[in-house]
Amino acid sequence: LKKFTAEQTLVKHLLEKMPNQSKIIDIPVGTGRFIELYKRLNFSPVGLDVSADMLNIAIEKAKSLNFTMPLKEGNILNIESEDNSFDIALSICFFNWVSIENATKALAELKRVSRRYIIISVRHFTPIDELNLLTPYGLFHFMLRPAASIKKLISNKALIIHKKTDVINMFRRLNLTVINSKRVEHRKYGTDYFIYTLEKTENDFTNKI
Repeated sequence: LKKFTAEQTLVKHLLEKMPNQSKIIDIPVGTGRFIELYKRLNFSPVGLDVSADMLNIAIEKAKSLNFTMPLKEGNILNIESEDNSFDIALSICFFNWVSIENATKALAELKRVSRRYIIISVRHFTPIDELNLLTPYGLFHFMLRPAASIKKLISNKALIIHKKTDVINMFRRLNLTVINSKRVEHRKYGTDYFIYTLEKTENDFTNKI
């Protein structure tokens, strides 16, 4: 899928900029899509997921790569790791499966266990002032916006699309600075899908080094 490939490429690009031998927590680790990348970058990763089936696939992938990393069940809302245990906390394909309240709790946990950097993906509605309703293109995508909400109402498996202002305010409330934001998918049903690199404030991380 185009979105999957774009995610993979962007996460690779972001992690390649991080220091060699970085400690990273990947939650949800899923089937271990980034394990090969961690091995190549000489990272020290830990993978957590609530799905035992997903973890079994990830474990087999690590074995096939002859790469040793802890892979175990874990909940992003209550990560069983000490504060500042990792250099980087990574969470791809999670934040649109929960309400903004639980998204905030999850991000707070990622901040707690990370010394400095948090990388997350999140889809949010494109603000109306960015859609440019005076153009046919902008009006078309504005008209599609209700489709995402209707889909959620009729299916409990549909993504929860957050408001961009709620996402940005979540970052601010947790005292996290956006140091990189890249759009992975543009204007689908009046939404944008971004990967954000967040940094704890200087006081947060310098006191923990």
